[in-house]
Amino acid sequence: MSKWVYVFLWLMSFFASAEIIRLSPNEGLSQSSVNTMLIDDDGYLWVSTEGGLNRYDGYQPLKKVGGPSGELLEANIDRIYQDPLGKIWITSSIAGLFQFDPKTESISSIFDSPRH
Repeated sequence: MSKWVYVFLWLMSFFASAEIIRLSPNEGLSQSSVNTMLIDDDGYLWVSTEGGLNRYDGYQPLKKVGGPSGELLEANIDRIYQDPLGKIWITSSIAGLFQFDPKTESISSIFDSPRH
């Protein structure tokens, strides 16, 4: 590598910085056992736990996502996925399948869990 590459990387280290923070129940995380995480197209961090679903914007306290009737507040969230259209899919063996629409900030229940 030429010395200019090293100089460039050294200069870039002053401009690029990252702060790592810990997210736990003390910061509002639903539960400390995390199943999946997702960074959506808008930059929100979604964290699914065995005790609910949280959305984090990097600044405000963690927001608990409750679902249409609060079904997700205490549910074990198995998976979260964002499809190519931007919709976020939330699955729970206890609560069922849900879809979050980022444009309207609304969650709709697609179907209940077979256990209901």
